[in-house]
Amino acid sequence: MNRSGEIFRVYLDVETYRPEKELAFTGEDIILIGLLEDEKEKLVFFKNFERKREKEMLKKLYEYLIEKIKNYALEIVGWNILRYDIPLIISKSLKHEVIPSQHGVVKETPEGHPAEILSKFWHDIYVIDLQRVLLPLNNMRFKGFGLENAPEMLDKLNCKIPSPCIEDGKKIGEWYKNGEHDKIKEKNKEDLRTTREIYHCIRTQLVQKLKN
Repeated sequence: MNRSGEIFRVYLDVETYRPEKELAFTGEDIILIGLLEDEKEKLVFFKNFERKREKEMLKKLYEYLIEKIKNYALEIVGWNILRYDIPLIISKSLKHEVIPSQHGVVKETPEGHPAEILSKFWHDIYVIDLQRVLLPLNNMRFKGFGLENAPEMLDKLNCKIPSPCIEDGKKIGEWYKNGEHDKIKEKNKEDLRTTREIYHCIRTQLVQKLKN
């Protein structure tokens, strides 16, 4: 792993298809993993709209992450990613036996138990969950505090974020059934860009307050 200390920041957002609402984690498939590279604002997508390439998609994700880790201190930023996106990725990685290593992605490895390898891999990545950062603005409650609520909450910090047209996540299932994959991709793009705006707004405000 690279120890230069140079940070490579990327924003993460996962879209899933869940046939039944109550079947979270056990009955849903990851259909899209979106990444937004901070410096160049480059979008990277790993798709599984056929719901048959989840394993292949995860391999490509880890290959991407491993390449970054070789050269940078990797930082992943997202909204609710500690409770949802990353645990789901880890769960699916174990299911499909997609285990990352510094030398590539392998199905079986002598380095240790798959769960331990995955835990170590994600431990070595700096993860910032903006929902947790902003919880005090919502009375430390998760309920009713989605990404769409963040711009309003940030007004309390005099941090202005344009209100995004973020479609309700419930529409993902409808779009998927109708084959409207472009709408799913556009929603993911907007979520990622909103997340980036929130991160930079918070960072700017905190830096200013510390200087004063």
